Amino acid sequence: MAGCIQSALRDADVAARYGGDEFVVMLPQTPAAGALHVARRICNAIASSPLNLNGKSIGSSVSIGVATYPEDGHSLDALKLKADSAMYSAKGQGRNQVVKFVTTETDVATAGIA
Repeated sequence: MAGCIQSALRDADVAARYGGDEFVVMLPQTPAAGALHVARRICNAIASSPLNLNGKSIGSSVSIGVATYPEDGHSLDALKLKADSAMYSAKGQGRNQVVKFVTTETDVATAGIA
């Protein structure tokens, strides 16, 4: 997985394991369209690289949530929460998906409370 992720990135990009089976990829100076393009490359690379375990080929897939600065947040915590929300949306849509976070009325109302 790490090799597939790294192969889709530029030298300036940073990938890190965030927890269990979650990774964070930071793409400096990258607008939403570019981030979606990279996410799709990662998704395709993993889907086309089955794991070999005891002579058996095991396919895998990823669900990727995308959040971008400054549209979706101004802090790493805000961006992580929104990317996480988009990732769960991707999982709900059948996995092996890339979903960009989209602000909803609830998000706007919640943001106004703080």
